[in-house]
Amino acid sequence: MKYLLLTIYAFFLLHGTGQDLIITDPILVATDFGNYHPQIEVTNDNRANISWTDPGAHNAYFAKHNGFDGFSAPVQLNPAGLDVASYSWSGPDFTYEGDNIYAVFQGQNNQSYLVKSIDNGLSFGDTVRIASEGSHSPVYPDVAVLNDTVYATFMNHEDESWSSPDYVLARSIDGGESFENFVIASEILSDEVCDCCPPEIIVNENYVIIYFRNNDDNIRDIKAVVSYDRGESFTDWYSVDEHEWNIMACPSTGPDARFIDDEIVVSIYKSYFDGGAKVYFNATNVFSGTNLHTEVMEAAGSSNLQVNYPQLTVDDGMIGAVWEGAGDGTSIDVFFNRTSTTELDFNPDNAVNLTPISGVQSKPDIALKNGVYNIVYANSTDGNLYYLQVGEASGIVEEASDFRVYPTQITDLLSINVGQPGLIEILALNGERIYEGPISSSLIINTCDWSNGVYFVRILQGGKVGTAQVVK
Repeated sequence: MKYLLLTIYAFFLLHGTGQDLIITDPILVATDFGNYHPQIEVTNDNRANISWTDPGAHNAYFAKHNGFDGFSAPVQLNPAGLDVASYSWSGPDFTYEGDNIYAVFQGQNNQSYLVKSIDNGLSFGDTVRIASEGSHSPVYPDVAVLNDTVYATFMNHEDESWSSPDYVLARSIDGGESFENFVIASEILSDEVCDCCPPEIIVNENYVIIYFRNNDDNIRDIKAVVSYDRGESFTDWYSVDEHEWNIMACPSTGPDARFIDDEIVVSIYKSYFDGGAKVYFNATNVFSGTNLHTEVMEAAGSSNLQVNYPQLTVDDGMIGAVWEGAGDGTSIDVFFNRTSTTELDFNPDNAVNLTPISGVQSKPDIALKNGVYNIVYANSTDGNLYYLQVGEASGIVEEASDFRVYPTQITDLLSINVGQPGLIEILALNGERIYEGPISSSLIINTCDWSNGVYFVRILQGGKVGTAQVVK
């Protein structure tokens, strides 16, 4: 059974988007710790984790959901005396493997660093400098990990004048304790990379791939370079985006990408084409270099450049995407859409405004796990970060031998009837088991002490399983 991971105390149902969605009310991540460039992952302990920077304090922070009603106090990733470069459009990145979390960030000294947690983000170790000697202003780091080998990409320059930017790869084969000499990855294209657009690095057993925005005489399209030897060299590339966005200044927005199987990568990015800003979704077969599919996720009006900063997530056959765009004409809001890895079709009609309120809700990121989309975004009104969840609203009851649960909106008592004996278990949104016991034909459970929220009731009858969803 798929269930929501974290307890949220309010939600609403959104209808008319193909399938009903449950969208939780936003909750505050932290107060007065800044809100620049949040990133989110749901780690193997089924907890949402968020990184970001504070432009005032010049610190990078990491916060972990407490599994119940909010987030733990932020942990500072940078040591005292090392100020962090803080941009609204670029910042810390992190990934995880097992209980280990690997986070990278850029210092104000224009060096890039890694810190590692071995306890699922409760604490982090010392900083490790990513770039080897001979690097020049290594900035905008991004990180991936496979089998405790850490792959970090960053923008390097020909000299300290910030000329001839390239994306390079630095690899650590000792779990992040030290990094090998970097390898220049993007020079295979013979152009410069876009000078302030952040990259995306992804790895699997076959490939190390770096996605970035290229700069070919101010044509700034998305390209990908490929390594077949675990990052020792980059000998192939393919074009993701050929919309020929010609812009004299850096657009400060990069791609996001994920593997959906051993050979196929999906990506998302902003471009400007046919008179307007657009968010594009792409699927490419890496083995053949074939562009399988490109479509517009959401198109802005010809005078509206507000569609921007798309992010992507993939898990268990589903794909989710978020981006910022013009809402009701008075605000910038966070939009969401989803599809499957078999359909690869984001119907623009299914796009949902998750933050239909005044003000600016921007720079979203998204992580999918166990059927739940976890989303973080920046709010300009109070300068803080907010977190919400989106999930499919399946039928209230799945029958298994006359399995009935009522009422679905509970106050004090919950009644359960079954056609044959079985075992009842009730789970809270965070996965906590609230009740477990046998049932022969009927059962009444006192719910007075339950917290407000969503609960899932499951009946096990031999090989049959029925589930019901109730709200307190």
